[in-house]
Amino acid sequence: MASTCNRRQDAQTCAPTPHTHPPLLRQGRPLREALLAAARKGNAPVAAALVEDWGADADAPGDDGRRPLELALRGGHDDAFFALLAAGASVARPPGEPPVLHVAAAAGRLRPVVRLVEGGADVHGRDAHRWSALEHAAAAGHEEARRGAAQRCLRASGPAAARPVAAVEAA
Repeated sequence: MASTCNRRQDAQTCAPTPHTHPPLLRQGRPLREALLAAARKGNAPVAAALVEDWGADADAPGDDGRRPLELALRGGHDDAFFALLAAGASVARPPGEPPVLHVAAAAGRLRPVVRLVEGGADVHGRDAHRWSALEHAAAAGHEEARRGAAQRCLRASGPAAARPVAAVEAA
């Protein structure tokens, strides 16, 4: 974050200016690339600011097709994942893309898995390869994430387990 001090002053004693650009934007990157980089690096405050203050699309895929939520999960950045959710990122995915729950389970991210399942994500849902989130977690060796998802699924069984994906975004 830019500040009101000059280069000779100690940066820690300088107050930030109210209209500063996030560091990635100062490097000349477009909003989409800045958001993807912030998610990939786990920079939760910058990711949230890019969506909330700068209007970046929280669901825009990168050139490789991966979206900010997926990048945060694969990088092990739970705080960035939760910041993106709070800023309005959607857990709904087009057909053919892996569901967010599957990505979280395969990455072994227990807190996001629990949040998604408690929000109504379908633990029994299958991806394009006919695998469930539990199978992804087990295949990747993430027993804790698999157990956490299974336990939450058992607690949520019944009509509450069929809540729409929108409930996850609101949770």
